[in-house]
Amino acid sequence: MSTCKKCKKPLEDGWVACPFCAAKIPTEKKPRKRRRRANGEGTIFPRGKTYSVRITIGWKKTENGYRPIPAEKGGFKTQREAMEYIPILREQATKGNPEPVVRHGVDYTRITFKELYDKLMDREKRRIKQSTINCYKSAYKYFSDIYHLPFCELNTEDWQLCIDDCPHGIRTKENMKALGTKMYKFAAELRVFGLSTSTDFATMVWLDREEKESRQPFTLDEVTKIKDAVTRKIPHADYVLAMCYTGFRPSEFLALERDAYDPVKNTLRGGAKTEAGKNRIVPVHPLIKTFVAERYMSGKKYLFGDAKGSQLQLNHFRTRMFYPALEAAGIQKAPEEGDKVRPERTPYSCRHTFATLMKSVPGAAKDKAALMGHTSYEMTLHYQHEDYDSLKSIIEKIA
Repeated sequence: MSTCKKCKKPLEDGWVACPFCAAKIPTEKKPRKRRRRANGEGTIFPRGKTYSVRITIGWKKTENGYRPIPAEKGGFKTQREAMEYIPILREQATKGNPEPVVRHGVDYTRITFKELYDKLMDREKRRIKQSTINCYKSAYKYFSDIYHLPFCELNTEDWQLCIDDCPHGIRTKENMKALGTKMYKFAAELRVFGLSTSTDFATMVWLDREEKESRQPFTLDEVTKIKDAVTRKIPHADYVLAMCYTGFRPSEFLALERDAYDPVKNTLRGGAKTEAGKNRIVPVHPLIKTFVAERYMSGKKYLFGDAKGSQLQLNHFRTRMFYPALEAAGIQKAPEEGDKVRPERTPYSCRHTFATLMKSVPGAAKDKAALMGHTSYEMTLHYQHEDYDSLKSIIEKIA
């Protein structure tokens, strides 16, 4: 029992005021809880007569799980000064930092195209209309070739090839481009690229708004001209012929190393764009066997590289080797620098030629899809065309 400090009368426990003089009875104050800073805001703590700040700039995987990677700075006179320095410290500490950005056990710097899309759709389904979601889902189906690739490693060619492969019209391709742009914005929110900004490669793709076939295969006469050009030793005509009879994508073809060729089984192993196309085996056709064997015997690192054996860049191959070879073979005139008209025959026409040649060849559909590096035969059908005269006679020659 206590007494009133004003009138000195006895007071009972639980009273908030003195019944004799109406004086307020002070209550015991609870200690004030210190506000905890949110995740990512850093920690400020005293060190002697100054304050220091510590932040986490990433997580490193260890045998026991993940441990934080800290960055620290001290010598601040007040807590406010330390707090205001946090953005500067974070920028300095993460500049050029190779460590992965791991949050909630997810390494966002290695998140795949499919994983990022799933997270985006899980968020957007509560924000946008179902009709828009359906458009994104329809566009997503035609990116199956890059589902497994880390999103941060995609470039314009990855997006362009998927859009070019889409068998539908311009509207679907526009939706594919729009989905790509949206995924880049979402990736920036998740810091997939760290604190640095990344180019939106999806905006750089080219859409054929005239809805013409952008990758026409070579005709019967053109294939004959290519063979004749090889006989006449036209520079790099053998490259064009080899592409027509292997079916590799241009980038895959140029990336084939010497070890990709098996001289005993006479096969090529290559392809890296898709899970279905990764390290697929393609038998070498008799028409190009001698050429491939000669490249193998040269001992150079890349089978179809430059004179020194170095890997050719696709743009250099297209402009300096492929188009000049077609012009010398009498197929089409090489485009001039700055020419905005897209040639009918491009390096990708070789892949379409290979798929078209397979159309009348007896064999299981799944085997044909495997040769093309497709997960399904429906995608292979997109590459097959009906504009070949006497297709059967060509197949008999290449069989």
